[in-house]
Amino acid sequence: MRHHLYDRCLSVRACTLRTATAVLFAMVIACVLAMPSTAQSVWVQGGTSTISQASGGELSYRWRDVGGFLSIGYSQQLDVGAYVAYKYRSYQLGAGDHLQTFHLDTDNFESGRYFYGRGLHVTRNGENQRWTAFGGVTTIQTSPILYQSFQQQDPTGAFFFQKELNKKWSFHSTSIVQGKVTSLHSFRYRPLTNLALSAAAGVGSNQHYAALGTDYTNKFVQFNASFTSAGDRFQRIGGVSITAPERIGPNLRLRVTPMRSLSATYEHGKYRGVNIDQPSAARDATLDSLSASSSIKGVQLSGLLTASSSGSLWTHTQSFTASRNLLNGSLGFAGTVMRQNTQSSDLRTFLFSADQKVTTRFRLHEYYSRTGRTNTITGGGQFVSNLATIGVDHQMIYTPLAGTGKDVVQAWTVNFNIHIIDSIRLHGDSYIDPTGRVRYTGWLDGIHFSRASDQDEPQSPTATVNFGKFVVKGIVQDEKGAPVWGIAVQVDGKLAYTDNSGRFFIRFRRGETSPVAVLVEQSLSPLSYEVVQAPVSARAETEDLAPTHIFIVRRSFTPPHVPPET
Repeated sequence: MRHHLYDRCLSVRACTLRTATAVLFAMVIACVLAMPSTAQSVWVQGGTSTISQASGGELSYRWRDVGGFLSIGYSQQLDVGAYVAYKYRSYQLGAGDHLQTFHLDTDNFESGRYFYGRGLHVTRNGENQRWTAFGGVTTIQTSPILYQSFQQQDPTGAFFFQKELNKKWSFHSTSIVQGKVTSLHSFRYRPLTNLALSAAAGVGSNQHYAALGTDYTNKFVQFNASFTSAGDRFQRIGGVSITAPERIGPNLRLRVTPMRSLSATYEHGKYRGVNIDQPSAARDATLDSLSASSSIKGVQLSGLLTASSSGSLWTHTQSFTASRNLLNGSLGFAGTVMRQNTQSSDLRTFLFSADQKVTTRFRLHEYYSRTGRTNTITGGGQFVSNLATIGVDHQMIYTPLAGTGKDVVQAWTVNFNIHIIDSIRLHGDSYIDPTGRVRYTGWLDGIHFSRASDQDEPQSPTATVNFGKFVVKGIVQDEKGAPVWGIAVQVDGKLAYTDNSGRFFIRFRRGETSPVAVLVEQSLSPLSYEVVQAPVSARAETEDLAPTHIFIVRRSFTPPHVPPET
């Protein structure tokens, strides 16, 4: 009884601190955005969430040549993240938490790599060259949805250099010192405007590395190939997860587009397994995939065949999707049939969705999925106006954890975005967790512009935003085909969370292939998941041709980290 009361007191105290933090940030938002300022721009958000059991907020600012952010929140403890940078002539001097990108010319399948670092950053931009020096510690981003927080890892010093020697030759160099040394260098040569040859060599974490690559593109064909040799424990930087696993051995991708409405892509990839805690337990994986998409008389068709293996584990997947818009786009239907075979199971999944544009401001949508004998039905609507966007969904979820004597829970969920005053907006989102309870997130945010003393007034952010016409979309499900809410999916550094129907949607400016990562440790769901099946890369396509990628996750019963008692 005594322990129960103590735990309850701790829970009440944590809830009180989260609420107090949320109220504080709401007051900060109102004050900062309403007060006159000489800053060029200030953006603030803050709120509370029972989904991530956290409250807090973030302030981003730019004042003449100074910019950065300050993030404060409370989850299980007080979290703080911050960065400030000052531009002096061709130099940018920064201190705090910052994302550092680095690249080799042979990285022709991914657009680049990055890591988070906490410390001092110095960058110099020249006409034909750029370099960055960093000293501090690597970090892992542990942020809830409302603010940024980081967990410190290893002391690190690094120097990144790139130079355009002329129109045909370029050079990249990466040097990182931790407990082990990384020193990687690469060249790229363009004999023709649509042909590039590249080479790289060096060491990573005291392990050898050598690679050759080529890229060729014309109106109808895109071809990428590389061959990489690396040591068994090669890592570019230790102690952190980067955007994509390392490719080793032969890798190739061939994309053929004989006409605008027809395209086909074949890819073979081999990836070096990474296990930071137990490097000896890492296993290499191979993936072969063949995909095609087409549009015939208004019907969009896409198909995907994949075969992957890692050690004794293997997965074969076949999927086909068809969609059609009717009545000038006012009515849309889409259906997907998927079969997935593994060494231990055979899953068949059917997905169906319907979307109806009732008026220019009001839409209705329905989703249905069936896997084996499990059926999931969701539906709702969305209203959009200048003052508010409001969505209402009806959820029917199978959840034996509810404890109500019923396996099926039905409930309504709401998400909204309401304009309050000036640029301040109120947001809210709710969903049903696996125990049948409704969780929520609520926050305020806004952006404020003003004229600096010696600068022109900046444009409205809506005047320069380019959403991009290319998209990557997908559905995250469990092994029974039920959608999984709140899973974090990252494509080329852009992060999205799945909605109540398990769907996510990310826009890009270019139709390029980018690495894909399912960041289960950053997901909003209170439950732990592990990845069963997921594509390692995805190509951004126009909305009419973009396939729906299927992700499979399962519950992980590994207990979360519990801080020691004091």
